[in-house]
Amino acid sequence: MQKNVRENPSLRLVDIMEKTQQKWNVGINITLAYRAKTKAIDIVDGSFREQYKRIHDYAHELLRANSSSTVKACNDSFFKCRHIIGLNGCFLKGYYGGQILAAIGRDPNDQMMPIAFAVVEGETKDYSSWFLELVISDLGGPRIRKTYTFISDQQKGLLPALEELLPQVDQRFCVRHLYNNFRKKFPGAKLKELMWKAATASYNNAFEKAMLEMKGVNENAFKHLIKLPAKYWSKAFFKPYPLCDALVNNMSEAFNYVFMTSRAKPIITMLEEIKVYLMLRHFFVECKMFKKIYPHLSTEVINRCYKVPLVAIGVGSNWTANITMYKLQFV
Repeated sequence: MQKNVRENPSLRLVDIMEKTQQKWNVGINITLAYRAKTKAIDIVDGSFREQYKRIHDYAHELLRANSSSTVKACNDSFFKCRHIIGLNGCFLKGYYGGQILAAIGRDPNDQMMPIAFAVVEGETKDYSSWFLELVISDLGGPRIRKTYTFISDQQKGLLPALEELLPQVDQRFCVRHLYNNFRKKFPGAKLKELMWKAATASYNNAFEKAMLEMKGVNENAFKHLIKLPAKYWSKAFFKPYPLCDALVNNMSEAFNYVFMTSRAKPIITMLEEIKVYLMLRHFFVECKMFKKIYPHLSTEVINRCYKVPLVAIGVGSNWTANITMYKLQFV
């Protein structure tokens, strides 16, 4: 059972019942199959209860092994990104629940750049304030409100916390989430077209024209949408310094999607999987950029420059990851 769960974490209970019948000629009910799978997952990934008991040990071990380089690397990468930060939260699927709050940047190639994430009990104002205080402190303090834009999905906890910590900071709301709420009251393809036309308008006259057209189609829809200041959701009113005209918070959504499976695991196993993924992603992006900077080098030379034998990436109840890297530097 442990081997099956390790190879296929989404193993169905029906399959467990069938394999038990075929191998041992014993019939079991779905309750027994569920208990067996749960026990196997605890052995493979670790127990939810035991890992929460060791969360402080895990935190101290991270600080002991890497006291400051994680924050330093994050800052160095962050200040090369576009001046826009996506904020989002996603639910954990484990036994104790909870949420991950994440701050995601966008690099010059419009790729995801994770800045910070935290596991909290819920997306309340108190937890959001605690998370944002740490993020703001690491990224330079309250002065970032003059040069950075935050985009979010109007979460009930993050939004008031951000307004309290960084008053008058430039904000955007994800238009896809705005439309999902808008269509509940005002469905229809024409209204959808006009809303997105107003959102993507690049100058004031185009925005006003789209809104007047919406008013002619459905005046109530126009009144509902006009209540929300256009500076939050229309390109025509965005400030220029982020150098980014993004209307949706897709970078944060991509972060949530990547760790969809990990969010169902015990907390330390989950954190290790996220950490190892981010380490490897950063390294392979660096390798990719190296090939672009030195296109004249042969494939054999590039392979020698970045030889990455992955000795062992054992992410489980022992939460260990050993990565050996060899890097050739040009001087």
